[in-house]
Amino acid sequence: MPRIVVILPTPLRRAAGGTREVDAEGETVAEALSSLRGLHPAVARLILQESDLPRPGVRLFLNVTDVRALGGFDTPLAPGDRLSVVLPMAGG
Repeated sequence: MPRIVVILPTPLRRAAGGTREVDAEGETVAEALSSLRGLHPAVARLILQESDLPRPGVRLFLNVTDVRALGGFDTPLAPGDRLSVVLPMAGG
């Protein structure tokens, strides 16, 4: 099963013990997100709904491409891929 790196924005790093990156594993983006529940539950609670899909407004980029422009959550992963989490912005 491919092991990937999940890159966290600054507001989520505290939940990951202060680190910028955490590991996940899976054949697809959906599987990798699901694996976060077991590997990094504090991070998963902040970015995922109970269905293991991202919370509203959370965007995911595989390497440099938005997963929505690829195969969505069914996008296959390769070892060493980097999945970046982008949180919604607030303000005016």
